[in-house]
Amino acid sequence: MQRVTGGIVRYVFRRHLFLLIGLLTLCLFYLVAGLHAAGKREAAEALARPMRVLIMPMYIVWMLLTMAHVAIAGPVACLLHSPSLCQSSSWSRISLLTSS
Repeated sequence: MQRVTGGIVRYVFRRHLFLLIGLLTLCLFYLVAGLHAAGKREAAEALARPMRVLIMPMYIVWMLLTMAHVAIAGPVACLLHSPSLCQSSSWSRISLLTSS
């Protein structure tokens, strides 16, 4: 049983690291907001620092990965899951501008 659980945890950390960081950041956000609302300002400020440390690299890496994906595959490839957006007039104008 422990091998199965360890394998699942390892898989989740390997495949969904940014999801876990995002969930941890969201939990910290609500904890900081709750502590601030309860009047525990010192504790809220102490927990706000790690929350900011988690937010910045997560968004910077996400932004760089998204920029690389768009540069390699193009803007329409990012919207393949939503064909109605790709067929709108603004996307057809963008594809006409980038195809020349």
